[in-house]
Amino acid sequence: AALRADPAIASARVARDPVAGDCVVHLRFGDLGDARVDGTRLALSITDQGGWRCRGDAPERLIPAYCRH
Repeated sequence: AALRADPAIASARVARDPVAGDCVVHLRFGDLGDARVDGTRLALSITDQGGWRCRGDAPERLIPAYCRH
């Protein structure tokens, strides 16, 4: 609920990936004041090794440094 209260986060949900079965955190960015960023998405899931896997259409600067490629 705290994430959804922030205007920078338009939506946040946790769901199970139907293919991999992983738990995935889905974020959609809201009003960050930059049309190139507003409304983009980011999905984070934990790997078997305990690291993070990230995907989405968010600009690299919004992707956590530990999951940038």
